[in-house]
Amino acid sequence: MHSQSLPTSFNIRSATEEDASPLAALRASIISESPFLLETASEVKNDPELMKRQIQRLSDNGYFLVADLGSQLIGMLTFGRSEFLKIKHRGGLMTIVHKGYRRSGIGRSLLNAFLEAARKDPTLERLDISVMSENTSAIRLYEGLGFNVEGRRTRAYKFPDGSHQDEIYMGLLLHRR
Repeated sequence: MHSQSLPTSFNIRSATEEDASPLAALRASIISESPFLLETASEVKNDPELMKRQIQRLSDNGYFLVADLGSQLIGMLTFGRSEFLKIKHRGGLMTIVHKGYRRSGIGRSLLNAFLEAARKDPTLERLDISVMSENTSAIRLYEGLGFNVEGRRTRAYKFPDGSHQDEIYMGLLLHRR
């Protein structure tokens, strides 16, 4: 995989509704070429209206960050939480980065920006993420940021060729009580 140095002119910011169309295209592109995301290439939808609704929903009850190079979006991080009282103190995280910018620090920058905001949120105590077992670079990244492996679901993912991967559950406690 091609790796490059961290671009000097990229920006991490909150997603806006104007980002919906390029974000939908970015997400579809990344999903169509990555084996480590839930959807397969045949299932991916480039749907700007659905993306716009997700941006609106997460602006009220979560976080939606993007990495941009000015005119090009190169990564995104989403974090959402439930409205159910017993689990409202935690939420799920997803980070994806354009293939040409992986291993260049974009994902780590998105996560660091999110973690800085999350640690200031007194209502947020815990972050959850699940990772396919063969996505070792993502597991190392999350562990380097303080996430702990908390469990494993055996043969959780089945691929069109009949092969399987386990699902690794990771968590990070933000405020120890």
